Amino acid sequence: MPFSPVSFTTLRPPFGPALPGLAAALGLALGALAMGRMQSILPPAVLAVLLGMAVGPWVPLEKFAAGIRLSTGLLLRTAVALLGLRLSLVDLSEVGPVRMAALMGAMGLTVLVCRVLAERLGLLRGDGLVIGAANAICGAAAAFAMAAALPERARERRILLLTVVLANALSTLGMVLFPMLAAQLGFQPGQTGVMVGAAMQDMAQVIATTSPLPEEAAKAGITVKMLRVLLLLPVIMLFTRSCQEAGETPSVPRFALFFLGFCLLNTVLASLPAVAPVYGPLRQGLLQLSGVLLLLALAAMGMGTTLRGVLACGWRPLVVFGAGALTILASAVMLARWT
Repeated sequence: MPFSPVSFTTLRPPFGPALPGLAAALGLALGALAMGRMQSILPPAVLAVLLGMAVGPWVPLEKFAAGIRLSTGLLLRTAVALLGLRLSLVDLSEVGPVRMAALMGAMGLTVLVCRVLAERLGLLRGDGLVIGAANAICGAAAAFAMAAALPERARERRILLLTVVLANALSTLGMVLFPMLAAQLGFQPGQTGVMVGAAMQDMAQVIATTSPLPEEAAKAGITVKMLRVLLLLPVIMLFTRSCQEAGETPSVPRFALFFLGFCLLNTVLASLPAVAPVYGPLRQGLLQLSGVLLLLALAAMGMGTTLRGVLACGWRPLVVFGAGALTILASAVMLARWT
């Protein structure tokens, strides 16, 4: 369902009924954030899902339904749009046309592999696109963005939650395995950064993995990863059309346009030293708000889903996710070696 601006007048009628569910989801999100800072094993995104599923059986879902819809609808799309403030087109100018074209091909191939394999295994086409986006772009945020751009009939919420958990788990594992793989392949620091930035699902893990390495590796990894995030909009536009029914008019989700708008705004304002004292803290605050809203959406989805329901998804989503992860990793190795 496309994002649409909502005025205070149109928001007021459903906002009152949404408060109980919204408050519960926010409490769980803040709890997940606090617990994530207390330990380094489980990231806040996974904790938000687990906390939501833990309390789900004990809360009146009929009373929380409006808040869950608001959290997983408007607030989720707002969170994804605000992620555009992470990006600056100036930082991406060093990637180069050859590497950019190769990276776009790797991302498109990853999403396509997941979509085709999902259909072959009897999953919904949209489930394959959600899993593919998580692997090809930026983990949970990309999975959310793809899911938000798809009609409800085309994907399943349980598989979205499973994808978020898998993407976070694999990124954490990659922090240990990817540098070891790069060393075995004889990569130089810059090549290691390119491989990590092109293969790892989550931006935070890219930064954590490359920061102990030479500056060349850190810069290459973050730049390549930022390019992947920037390509979120064209990937959504390209692949969501395949889930539209005959006669439906193709449309660009508005939250994706806001994402691009925030990216352009950040590109301009970040280059103006005069506005830095005001814009810097404002940007940081909005990015923190985006993170909390993403956790809020995860907690809300968790409340509406049981652990048994997620486990009932079976082995097929795991196979699709594994195929996507291997595709983007193999592409990243080739990208680092030959571009």
